[in-house]
Amino acid sequence: MCRSTREAGFTPCATMRDMRVNIRELHRRTGAVVELAAHGDVVVIERRGVPVAKMRPARPPAPGFPAAHWEALKRFPRFPDDSGRFISESRDRG
Repeated sequence: MCRSTREAGFTPCATMRDMRVNIRELHRRTGAVVELAAHGDVVVIERRGVPVAKMRPARPPAPGFPAAHWEALKRFPRFPDDSGRFISESRDRG
């Protein structure tokens, strides 16, 4: 178990990188739990002792938009105005 996990007071899980947190503790110490996950720990969230979710580090974003996708996007018509306004008006019309 990593030192930050011990200091945070979370219960270690099956592996050295996992820890268990119940929902009440997650609510009280969300920032600390997110910080642990951001640094590579996997947090198992439990409800009444039963695992219900896992929090793990986010994957890095994709390196870029593939060139083939840009070609497909060029086939779509361009809007002379703000596309967000066009979508809103379309929704309002039903």
